[in-house]
Amino acid sequence: MILHGLLTPGDHVVTSVAEHNSVLRPLRHLEATRDVTLTLIDVDEAGFFDAADVEKAIRPETQLIMLQHASNVTGAIQPIEDVATIADKHSVSFAIDAAQTAGHIPLNVEQLGADFLACSGHKGLLGPLGTGLLYVAPGRQQDLIPIRQGGTGSRSELDTQPESMPDRYESGNHNAPGLVGLDAALGYLLENGIDELRRHEVALAEQLCERLSCIPSLTLYTSADRNRHTGVVSFTSELYTSDELALLLSQHFGIDTRSGLHCAPGIHRRLGTIQRQGTVRLSVGFQTTQNEIDAVIDALQQVSAG
Repeated sequence: MILHGLLTPGDHVVTSVAEHNSVLRPLRHLEATRDVTLTLIDVDEAGFFDAADVEKAIRPETQLIMLQHASNVTGAIQPIEDVATIADKHSVSFAIDAAQTAGHIPLNVEQLGADFLACSGHKGLLGPLGTGLLYVAPGRQQDLIPIRQGGTGSRSELDTQPESMPDRYESGNHNAPGLVGLDAALGYLLENGIDELRRHEVALAEQLCERLSCIPSLTLYTSADRNRHTGVVSFTSELYTSDELALLLSQHFGIDTRSGLHCAPGIHRRLGTIQRQGTVRLSVGFQTTQNEIDAVIDALQQVSAG
């Protein structure tokens, strides 16, 4: 909705090689069909981009900076606040993909300085599949053209799309059961406190990374400071491809992981992991227990021992 609703022929977009295909594929489509041009800034070995590189990439025709808040491969939490300052300085729209941070770290859209923010509902927000959120900053709704028109149950005397929010973007019947579930999940998060959930994730992720780094055949793609990462931890093995290792963990130990390219091919090319079918990804969350950390370390030690 952001990309198709905002960009017009001749516009330039700054994004990064670490983005999810949910961002990259629409942008590539618009590049091919709408004469939109792209600059993909690089990231380091832990998946971080430098805000200074974002500023260097801005051109007179730059319409949008579209960046992830955190990597779904390395968990790197990006310097979004710095980018927001840069976007404001150059009068460029700024959109955030918060799919990996909403529900995992405290978010304040006003403090983040985003014009637009999107996230799925089924990840850190704990809601059902098929739900999601789009934040449009006050005053920006007229800049974001709806990509779908139809019945809204409001202003039915009009045969044009309502201008009021959120009807402007919500044609058709809602996924009511999904949204009820999402509302219940959000209530749970507010009741338990995202700050407290974040502390739990950081503590277990620190332990997980420390113990994984003691297994010689594994390579971790992260930095030493877990406060700069979400609970996502990716690694490769010298002994197995990512798919082989994930299959061993699943079949012999009942441990489910996510292996492969994680719908983010650019960062795997950057990390040099694409030749090994990507990485194996573990995700520490608020429900993760100490016993589960022990179990996955024990399993990886056994598998790595041959």
